[in-house]
Amino acid sequence: MINNQTKHSLTFGSFLYCVRFYCERKPNPLNEGISKKSIKRKVALFCGYIGTGLHGFQRNPGVLTIEDFLEKALNSAGLILDSNCGDLSKSSWVCSGRTDKGVHAVGQTVSFKMEDDGRKSFVEDINKFLPQTIRIFAIKRVSSSFNAKEKCDKREYEYLCPSFVFGDKGNGVSHIITKIQEEMEVKEKTKELGENELTEEIETEDIEEEEEE
Repeated sequence: MINNQTKHSLTFGSFLYCVRFYCERKPNPLNEGISKKSIKRKVALFCGYIGTGLHGFQRNPGVLTIEDFLEKALNSAGLILDSNCGDLSKSSWVCSGRTDKGVHAVGQTVSFKMEDDGRKSFVEDINKFLPQTIRIFAIKRVSSSFNAKEKCDKREYEYLCPSFVFGDKGNGVSHIITKIQEEMEVKEKTKELGENELTEEIETEDIEEEEEE
């Protein structure tokens, strides 16, 4: 059983692990030795990750994201040049979907142009420069017009929550909904009573004015 304190420790621990890995990442020796015969090709990268401790998939200045780790790993593996780092648009980088802070993914796809030097170990080389919480599953060559976002025809999400929130007693969802409905009914009745009192007050003033005349 995991209590709130344990969850907090796991989250903070994952965050520290990612920060240390990111900061202590070794220089990119493979990038220094990129063959002059390498060709830039359009590929689709399939990956998964545990988002705990990170601020979502998309790059966000000032915080660590999945894209930060992917770009650095690709650069370290010699698949993105130093001159193209810092601006993903230079590599025609497009993802099929985005995830928020702390959200995990098992089927993320990214299309981009990488330096293809003919090696067969792309996946292994990239994973060497990634933390265990981020993994590349495969890289496939695609047509130059392929766009991961436009070609995505389905996105599936799964949400996990404690079972007690669906209970009928205490603090379950149904209990909360009932309380909200009751409050809305009270507000509506208060509003109607207020309008009726105002109408009666106006009618009374009109009668008094007629009597004075």
